[in-house]
Amino acid sequence: MKYLFVFFAFMLILLTSCTKTLEQAVSSDNSQKNGNDTANVSNTSINQNSPIIIYVENDFTIIGGSRNGSFNSIYDYYYNNKELEDLYNINSNRTEVDCELLKQNDLIVFYDINAESYNVICDNVELVFVHSTPHLIPNMKNELEISVNKAIGISCDWEVFPRKPVFNGNTAVVDIDGNGVMDEIRWEFSQCDESGVDETKLIINYNGKEYVRQATTPLYIREYSVLNIMDLNGNGKLEIVEYTYDYGVKYTILGISEEGFIEYISYGYGDY
Repeated sequence: MKYLFVFFAFMLILLTSCTKTLEQAVSSDNSQKNGNDTANVSNTSINQNSPIIIYVENDFTIIGGSRNGSFNSIYDYYYNNKELEDLYNINSNRTEVDCELLKQNDLIVFYDINAESYNVICDNVELVFVHSTPHLIPNMKNELEISVNKAIGISCDWEVFPRKPVFNGNTAVVDIDGNGVMDEIRWEFSQCDESGVDETKLIINYNGKEYVRQATTPLYIREYSVLNIMDLNGNGKLEIVEYTYDYGVKYTILGISEEGFIEYISYGYGDY
């Protein structure tokens, strides 16, 4: 009887050990299958400066960030413990910098116009001057596996789509401020008429009132659009990301109120 008890105790220990081994194997297999969902986000951090990064045609550009609800341009941060203006004498080659706005292992989540998300991890940031304009280029540890050619990336701890916009051609519909009233955003541009200038126009029907943002330029406009409409500073209200491509590239973060448009960040490089 004593030996029989010892035998059953031994078998129970063996069975428990095998079960734990199997669970570890399954867990490891699931981790490998999930790939980007698990492995790529380990040992990452959220940057409290909430950097805003534009992805267009395989090109990444840092245009600024937000902290405690306020927007900041790239000039409001330090690089190699210096202000950006102090680095203008840097040579024209791309040079890696210690960027306060975006650090190694910061987790960046990119969103397309369908509110689909894609995770990437920052490796380093390089600085180059394009026509005397600083261009901050983040390099990623993993590839941005995205099916569209434009997206907005941010490192933050809030829901960037408290309300999701619905895009249809050059029009989007969404409740910008969460008051239950749907707002319509429309954008268009015209090229060189008799006046010899190109024109862009952003029209918003906000809370039942129409607001128009109009701009003219002597430069040939190749593309003008709204890249997305999302909460980029964590206050629950949505901002508009405006994109202009002519002989340079310009990105603008816009808000809207009863008084009209609010320009939070305007960043361009090229012939500006």
